[in-house]
Amino acid sequence: QTLEWMREHYSVATQRNYFFYIRELMKKSDNHAYDDIRVVYPTDIRPNVDWLTLDESLTLLRAELPPLERIIVVLGLCHGLRRIEMTNLRVSDIHVEGQFITVLGKGYGGGKFRSVHFHPIFHTAFLRWMETRSVLAQQCRDDISDNALLVYNKGAKLRGYSPEYLTKFVKKLSA
Repeated sequence: QTLEWMREHYSVATQRNYFFYIRELMKKSDNHAYDDIRVVYPTDIRPNVDWLTLDESLTLLRAELPPLERIIVVLGLCHGLRRIEMTNLRVSDIHVEGQFITVLGKGYGGGKFRSVHFHPIFHTAFLRWMETRSVLAQQCRDDISDNALLVYNKGAKLRGYSPEYLTKFVKKLSA
């Protein structure tokens, strides 16, 4: 919903202009609350990156997907998680009461932790995936209390997905 609203109402250039004008008005009013805020706009100069277009993203968000596919799409598109961050997620990293996810990101010494607040559609996707995940665990009689969040059943054992699998998976979805 947020992506669709932004697309319909403002371009990135318009958003930049509005933030500039707001900041200037605040400065003239002697309000310096905006001085510490740094707005980062999406840009990427890497030539080999094949991003989804906004239309492809909206199509994925609107599609009726199986639980695994839905949670991967929501984590990637709505929360901005990288492949490796998704594969590193554990069940204990999802804080339903506090409505946030603890993500181990990139960085020296194993990565940096950050908190990402739930997108409005995440909770439903998470509950659907946990039901499916529970069935997988029952089939292999595995303890899943704090296993990887994204798992599959292989030979009576739950295993976590690799970042390479997620790359192939997203390419298949966007085709």
